[in-house]
Amino acid sequence: KDNKQVFFFLTGGNPYTQFNIIKKMNLQDTLKNSEDLVIGFCAGEINLSIDSIITTDDDFDTTDSYQGIGRENITIEPHYNDPNDEERNNELKDFSKNLHTKIYAVPDESIIYFEDGIKHEEGIIYYIDNQEN
Repeated sequence: KDNKQVFFFLTGGNPYTQFNIIKKMNLQDTLKNSEDLVIGFCAGEINLSIDSIITTDDDFDTTDSYQGIGRENITIEPHYNDPNDEERNNELKDFSKNLHTKIYAVPDESIIYFEDGIKHEEGIIYYIDNQEN
Protein backbone atom coordinates (compact mmCIF):
# COMPACT_ATOMS: atom_id res chain seq x y z
CA LYS A 1 0.00 0.00 0.00
CA ASP A 2 1.28 3.46 -0.80
CA ASN A 3 1.78 6.14 1.84
CA LYS A 4 -0.93 8.43 0.53
CA GLN A 5 -3.38 9.65 3.11
CA VAL A 6 -6.87 10.43 1.91
CA PHE A 7 -9.74 12.04 3.72
CA PHE A 8 -13.19 13.16 2.74
CA PHE A 9 -14.70 16.32 4.23
CA LEU A 10 -18.39 16.88 3.59
CA THR A 11 -19.11 20.48 4.49
CA GLY A 12 -22.26 22.35 5.40
CA GLY A 13 -24.68 23.90 2.96
CA ASN A 14 -27.80 22.55 1.36
CA PRO A 15 -28.01 18.81 2.11
CA TYR A 16 -30.12 18.11 -1.00
CA THR A 17 -27.61 19.78 -3.31
CA GLN A 18 -24.72 18.00 -1.64
CA PHE A 19 -26.43 14.61 -1.83
CA ASN A 20 -27.29 15.11 -5.50
CA ILE A 21 -23.63 15.86 -6.24
CA ILE A 22 -22.56 12.76 -4.29
CA LYS A 23 -25.00 10.65 -6.32
CA LYS A 24 -24.01 12.29 -9.63
CA MET A 25 -20.36 11.51 -8.92
CA ASN A 26 -21.30 7.99 -7.76
CA LEU A 27 -19.56 8.41 -4.38
CA GLN A 28 -22.12 6.81 -2.04
CA ASP A 29 -20.34 3.45 -1.76
CA THR A 30 -16.91 5.07 -1.56
CA LEU A 31 -18.01 7.30 1.32
CA LYS A 32 -19.84 4.47 3.07
CA ASN A 33 -17.09 1.88 2.83
CA SER A 34 -13.86 3.86 2.76
CA GLU A 35 -11.27 3.03 5.39
CA ASP A 36 -9.99 6.58 5.05
CA LEU A 37 -11.03 9.45 7.28
CA VAL A 38 -14.53 10.78 6.53
CA ILE A 39 -15.72 13.97 8.22
CA GLY A 40 -19.23 15.37 7.99
CA PHE A 41 -20.23 18.84 9.09
CA CYS A 42 -23.89 19.94 9.11
CA ALA A 43 -25.19 18.87 5.68
CA GLY A 44 -22.34 16.38 5.57
CA GLU A 45 -23.38 14.68 8.79
CA ILE A 46 -27.01 14.67 7.65
CA ASN A 47 -26.00 12.90 4.43
CA LEU A 48 -23.65 10.44 6.13
CA SER A 49 -26.52 9.29 8.38
CA ILE A 50 -28.45 6.09 7.71
CA ASP A 51 -31.62 8.20 7.49
CA SER A 52 -31.13 11.82 6.47
CA ILE A 53 -33.66 14.12 8.11
CA ILE A 54 -34.54 17.75 7.51
CA THR A 55 -36.36 19.71 10.21
CA THR A 56 -38.07 23.05 9.64
CA ASP A 57 -35.95 26.14 10.23
CA ASP A 58 -34.99 29.38 8.48
CA ASP A 59 -33.77 27.38 5.46
CA PHE A 60 -36.49 24.72 5.15
CA ASP A 61 -40.26 25.25 5.33
CA THR A 62 -41.16 21.58 5.66
CA THR A 63 -39.72 18.43 7.17
CA ASP A 64 -38.32 15.71 4.96
CA SER A 65 -36.33 12.50 5.12
CA TYR A 66 -34.45 10.37 2.63
CA GLN A 67 -32.10 7.41 2.73
CA GLY A 68 -28.64 8.67 3.53
CA ILE A 69 -25.25 7.15 2.84
CA GLY A 70 -25.28 5.12 6.05
CA ARG A 71 -21.58 5.51 6.85
CA GLU A 72 -22.52 4.55 10.40
CA ASN A 73 -25.86 3.16 11.47
CA ILE A 74 -27.08 6.33 13.19
CA THR A 75 -29.24 9.36 12.37
CA ILE A 76 -27.91 12.80 13.27
CA GLU A 77 -29.67 16.14 13.75
CA PRO A 78 -26.99 18.88 13.70
CA HIS A 79 -27.20 22.36 15.23
CA TYR A 80 -29.41 21.16 18.08
CA ASN A 81 -28.73 24.22 20.21
CA ASP A 82 -32.14 24.69 21.87
CA PRO A 83 -33.37 21.51 23.57
CA ASN A 84 -36.51 23.42 24.62
CA ASP A 85 -37.65 23.99 21.01
CA GLU A 86 -40.90 22.01 21.22
CA GLU A 87 -41.72 22.28 17.50
CA ARG A 88 -38.37 20.80 16.53
CA ASN A 89 -38.56 18.19 19.30
CA ASN A 90 -41.97 17.08 18.05
CA GLU A 91 -40.63 16.80 14.50
CA LEU A 92 -37.70 14.71 15.77
CA LYS A 93 -40.03 12.47 17.79
CA ASP A 94 -42.14 11.92 14.67
CA PHE A 95 -39.03 11.04 12.66
CA SER A 96 -37.86 8.64 15.36
CA LYS A 97 -41.23 6.90 15.43
CA ASN A 98 -41.78 6.78 11.67
CA LEU A 99 -38.22 5.77 10.76
CA HIS A 100 -37.86 3.40 13.75
CA THR A 101 -34.58 4.97 14.78
CA LYS A 102 -32.89 6.78 17.62
CA ILE A 103 -31.84 10.31 16.64
CA TYR A 104 -28.62 11.83 17.92
CA ALA A 105 -29.25 15.57 18.33
CA VAL A 106 -25.86 17.29 18.34
CA PRO A 107 -25.28 20.89 19.51
CA ASP A 108 -22.65 22.95 17.71
CA GLU A 109 -20.04 22.47 20.47
CA SER A 110 -20.35 18.66 20.47
CA ILE A 111 -19.15 15.86 18.22
CA ILE A 112 -19.76 12.20 17.49
CA TYR A 113 -16.98 10.22 15.87
CA PHE A 114 -16.16 6.61 15.16
CA GLU A 115 -12.77 5.02 15.58
CA ASP A 116 -12.23 1.36 14.73
CA GLY A 117 -16.01 0.91 14.64
CA ILE A 118 -16.52 2.31 18.15
CA LYS A 119 -18.72 5.37 18.62
CA HIS A 120 -17.29 8.20 20.73
CA GLU A 121 -19.10 11.31 21.92
CA GLU A 122 -17.59 14.58 23.06
CA GLY A 123 -19.78 17.20 24.70
CA ILE A 124 -23.52 16.98 25.27
CA ILE A 125 -25.49 14.76 22.90
CA TYR A 126 -29.28 14.56 23.16
CA TYR A 127 -31.16 11.40 22.23
CA ILE A 128 -34.62 11.37 20.73
CA ASP A 129 -35.97 7.84 20.79
CA ASN A 130 -39.71 7.55 20.16
CA GLN A 131 -39.66 4.10 18.59
CA GLU A 132 -42.53 1.77 19.23
CA ASN A 133 -41.53 -1.80 19.95
